[in-house]
Amino acid sequence: MKIFSCNVGSSSLKIRLYVMPEEESLLQLRVGGIGTGRADYSLDCGDQRHSGAIDIKNHLESVRFALDQILKTGVIRDLGELDAIGFKTVHAGPLFGPAVIDEEVLEKLEYYLPAAPLHNRIYLESIRAFAEAAPQVPLVGVFETYFHRNMPDYAASYAIPYEWQEKYQVRKYGFHGSSHGYIAQRMPQILDRAKEDCRIISCHLGGSSSICAIKDGISLDTSMGFSPESGIPMGTRSGDLDIYVLAFMEAKGYSPAELREIMLCESGLKGLSGVSSDIRDLEEAALAGNERAQLALDVFAYSVKRYIGSYFAVLGGADAIVFTGGIGENAASLRKKILEGLDCLGVKLDEGRNAANEPEALISTDDSPVKVYMVPTDEELMVARATLQTIRPEGGG
Repeated sequence: MKIFSCNVGSSSLKIRLYVMPEEESLLQLRVGGIGTGRADYSLDCGDQRHSGAIDIKNHLESVRFALDQILKTGVIRDLGELDAIGFKTVHAGPLFGPAVIDEEVLEKLEYYLPAAPLHNRIYLESIRAFAEAAPQVPLVGVFETYFHRNMPDYAASYAIPYEWQEKYQVRKYGFHGSSHGYIAQRMPQILDRAKEDCRIISCHLGGSSSICAIKDGISLDTSMGFSPESGIPMGTRSGDLDIYVLAFMEAKGYSPAELREIMLCESGLKGLSGVSSDIRDLEEAALAGNERAQLALDVFAYSVKRYIGSYFAVLGGADAIVFTGGIGENAASLRKKILEGLDCLGVKLDEGRNAANEPEALISTDDSPVKVYMVPTDEELMVARATLQTIRPEGGG
């Protein structure tokens, strides 16, 4: 079976074509910088490799461009050859999925748009573009909340009027489920232990970041909550924030619309530093003596450290801490900063291994009671697996 796995970001689109259940990747295409005026793309299909700058203004244009480039490779001649298209969808509330996308699913994405405005909007736009291009192909939503669906009630419930949970389904949902789910499956193999014998703290760090406490393959708690805007600071989002800050700023003259825009696009590392939302830019600026850039890095590292410490308590200890995501996989100096002082919990970093940035590498010392790993995630593969299981639940691989 041939399945597209689609990962849509605020300014990016990634597509991989899989043969399932063999999990053979035939093609991968990425469009980045959508709507920034600096868009580019890369395509890898066997011996065909292309890349370059392009003029892409929105996600609708990116989908059309991507499909045109894929068909030109000849790996498929027509979109009708696809058995399904899977999407790493984000927020549909209590509809954890995965689910074939129909009007009910689209309505749920619309309903929770205020809770995930950056994410649900672009997925709605992209899903409709794919539906128009391939009307006969089943579309599947693999929701980022799915991995966290079994969180215990005491971890998922907010101390708010219970009627809000009953009537509006306001609770902690958690996100980055494809990434944390991949780590939950991969780490028992790396550790050569049964998943029922693994306590893992998964740190997905990137432009969007979250931490997850995993025990027996199940998410017990995670840093993101009702929305993907909560938890640790991110590129342009504040993470955890006393809600009365917003009430205070509204009283100072900011409108709700202005506050939403600031919280989504002008906060986080960008807001703190005044420099950039990109860790590489911040590290360069900090080395040059920029104190606000250094503060942003310090706040980020401290927040991750704080969640790691709290999840030691949640799990009753940890067998492994895992770094993944764009920052987690590449920023050796930030990993070191996060882990400083955690020797009290049994963490001993090997600085040479950490600096080497080898994939699926042990970066703690051999005698470290708690192992630390850097493991590249594979969200697209997780989406392809769940998509196959959704359209062919029996014998889906």
